Amino acid sequence: MKIAVPLYGTRVSPRLDCAPMLWLANISGGRVTGVADVVNVTSNPLQQAAWLRSLGVQAVVCGAITGFALRHLTANGIATYPWVSGEAGDVLQKLASGELGAAATAPPPMVPVVGRRRGQAGGRGRGGRRPRRSR
Repeated sequence: MKIAVPLYGTRVSPRLDCAPMLWLANISGGRVTGVADVVNVTSNPLQQAAWLRSLGVQAVVCGAITGFALRHLTANGIATYPWVSGEAGDVLQKLASGELGAAATAPPPMVPVVGRRRGQAGGRGRGGRRPRRSR
């Protein structure tokens, strides 16, 4: 299985889209069999998901990730292990041995609330307060 890990120095990057470098690692038989440094070419979630898929990546281990990016990685068949921190080598070993847990599922897309205008909570104007009467 080919894994991508965004890097911040030697640690897992706190944010997927801000990492300048990635490790591409191969895991087979419960061991990390190879690691290569790759320059991250984009921070755009749509382009990044397509680029990772073109590299043959099957999973991403990262720190923070937006729901938008998570949905696009999932749609491209890439499993995602978000909210992971620590030394990248240790994290890869945990993933290889099965200690990292299950991949995340993509959150549902955000649906806009219909029927109320901005600033009209409760139908009473600003913040639900009664408007002042003029004298």
